[in-house]
Amino acid sequence: MPTDVPTRTSCAFLRWRRRAATASALLAGLIVSAAEATAAEDAVVLDATASSAPLTLQRTLPAVPLRGYGVVAGRHWTAASGGAVLEIICASADKARLTLAKYVSDLEVLPGVTAGTLAQPELTVARWNVTTLAVHMIRDQGVVLALRSGATVFVLTAVDTADLQRLLGDFAGSAAAVAGAVSTAETTVPMWLDRFDRHGFRFYYGPFTRPAPQGTLPAGAKPETYDFTQDFAFAKDSGAGLLMWATQSMQGASEGVTNANWWGWVESWAKPLGLPIGVNLSAYNFDIPNWVANRYRGDLAQPMPQYLGDSMSIGGGRGTGGKVGELTWGATVARDAMFGSLQQVVRRFAAEPNIISWLEPHGEFYQGGDAFMGYGPAVDATFRDWLKEHYRTIAAVNAAWAEQLPSFNAVKAPELAEFAGWNATALDLAGRWRVGYPQGAAPEAWFAPAFDDGAWTTLTAPGDDHAFFTPRTTAVFRRTVDVPAGHAGAGKRSWIYLWDLNSDWDKPVSIWLNGSKLGESPCRHPHAHWMVAEATAALHDGANQLALGLPQGYLGYRVYLSHTAPRQYPALGAGLNAKWVDYVAWREAERMASARRGVEMIRAVDPDRQIDFMAPAGSADGLKGLAESFGGNFKDTGFMAGLWADLWPQLMRGSRLPFTLEPGGPPRSVPEMRHMLGLYHSEAIQAMDYFMHIGDVEWDPAIRAAFAGTRPLWQAFGKYHCHPADLAILWDMGIDTLVGFPWGGDLNINSGSGWSCRQIPESLLGTHPRDGLTESDF
Repeated sequence: MPTDVPTRTSCAFLRWRRRAATASALLAGLIVSAAEATAAEDAVVLDATASSAPLTLQRTLPAVPLRGYGVVAGRHWTAASGGAVLEIICASADKARLTLAKYVSDLEVLPGVTAGTLAQPELTVARWNVTTLAVHMIRDQGVVLALRSGATVFVLTAVDTADLQRLLGDFAGSAAAVAGAVSTAETTVPMWLDRFDRHGFRFYYGPFTRPAPQGTLPAGAKPETYDFTQDFAFAKDSGAGLLMWATQSMQGASEGVTNANWWGWVESWAKPLGLPIGVNLSAYNFDIPNWVANRYRGDLAQPMPQYLGDSMSIGGGRGTGGKVGELTWGATVARDAMFGSLQQVVRRFAAEPNIISWLEPHGEFYQGGDAFMGYGPAVDATFRDWLKEHYRTIAAVNAAWAEQLPSFNAVKAPELAEFAGWNATALDLAGRWRVGYPQGAAPEAWFAPAFDDGAWTTLTAPGDDHAFFTPRTTAVFRRTVDVPAGHAGAGKRSWIYLWDLNSDWDKPVSIWLNGSKLGESPCRHPHAHWMVAEATAALHDGANQLALGLPQGYLGYRVYLSHTAPRQYPALGAGLNAKWVDYVAWREAERMASARRGVEMIRAVDPDRQIDFMAPAGSADGLKGLAESFGGNFKDTGFMAGLWADLWPQLMRGSRLPFTLEPGGPPRSVPEMRHMLGLYHSEAIQAMDYFMHIGDVEWDPAIRAAFAGTRPLWQAFGKYHCHPADLAILWDMGIDTLVGFPWGGDLNINSGSGWSCRQIPESLLGTHPRDGLTESDF
């Protein structure tokens, strides 16, 4: 059935009801959403008054539009003799043919399903003009008959064939006579419509990737002699599809040029083999072409002052090499130009029968450095526009923020530190540092004022890009800071705010002032580290010796001295609270506007194929709305392979949508692979893409053997879908973002929210199956 709804109801904690197993599955498809639409007038319908042993109407399902099927409606009937009938009223006979073919196809990919035939009694022959009907026996559950007449499809379920014969008698007596009925597939199901039934498992594929000489190549063979047809044969034998990246040329005069010729041959070779292809459209904010940066330089976002990194990564080169800047979220004209160029890929391949999905082109919606990007004139302009729409007047803004801005032109998008003690009275501690790299833990003497650091290297930090190329290992940073007269003492309390942004799990960051250790706290994945330590007792006017212990050897953002005590939302004060709420809401609104443009670019060409939304994170509520409106699904990109988690599958089930994922990297051992596979099969997913190349399985003898031994489990992805639960958890993503990073876990102020509080619902999973909802569902 539809790619955007569950098609069968099998789950570890839910069992089919024997008499209406398949009917329940199709009911799930029909109740996705109500629509102001009507079914075809020529549909054959049941007449509950036409028989002395009539069917009893249990439920009427309103007309809804489903991608691929058009508008469908339905009714669910039961019979006194046992069994049930689901009547699906389609928009046309052609749509009914597709519905029947898809239903039969879905049944036949499941284990325990056996096709057979059933001779019919006289009443059925007279009514339907057929003598034999195709049926399917479901092991330990019953028997199913699906047939079409005109623009209507009927699905009959019963405990056994005798029960089905009795049901057929009631059924024939309740239906108007028709010219004939068909119980076998009359048409071919498009591959994209089988995305979550036959094509739930795919390998990433990098064109022209070869095994290393010491790998699986014959002795003495050169990599350039590798026969790529082996990859396609392995994918075919594995029942897998392939997934590739579609990117734009980064050159300065290359508008409209993509890498389609680099991978287009893969699609051509895959097509005659019946291999499905997914396309990851890519237009990451941090990976824009030169021509976009040159033409729309005024729409580029800046990093926050002194930030070391971009939205992709903090303190590392992953998102910096050869990059030319990042577009501001909400820069619609520039983004549309970039999407128009990328749309050439969609136009070229949308008509190919083996293309089954696209990726929303922003890719992973959140990256490690997102919180520290979004500054400068282009960003200010989008912030002002958002404020004008929501407040109308600058007076209203001033009332909310407790500020005295003269006009909207004076508004600037804030940087993160402004909500944490950075203000006009704060003292910037950035500058030239002496840096030493200990072997192991740093000796305490290295933090003493008298220690001779003259032989150490020097580095300006934060805010100097030379730090991208320094060692990522434990380091001690030392410098002398001059505190103006009157800044310390006289009853003034002072705090040092350190946004080091290191993330080495459990390794401590420490602050020392004039030989006194002011504080120490460990790094905690996945958030970049920052800390505050009171400096009042150790601080004095004039020269002060500041030393920092940094586990990864870099300063990622600001370090400053402030008289403002550390606070966190919602205890920032009324004005700053309101400004933080507006800041968070604006950033989310601009992201959603950009994502919508990406989806609209795809749908302008291809109205049907599924769209993946990668790593939704704090934007889950807005992206879920886009997935519901445009036909998409969430896709996890790593963490669900490392630990058990079902937040994203929950939310997709709550919207009657499928869920997909990929690991953050290939497992490097058989135990790792089995661990990942076990997690995935208990997290209720519908599809899996094996990252990062088919060769990670094909060329590793141990992994390949383990894969072959568990192949039915890999091929099962997409074939089982949990029944909608009666219980749902409300996840308020807006609150989760407001009290999330950079704020901590002071339970007296901020009790936390969201998935971090998952232990309670997880402990109830065995007895209380549940789906997930977000704030926009109400």
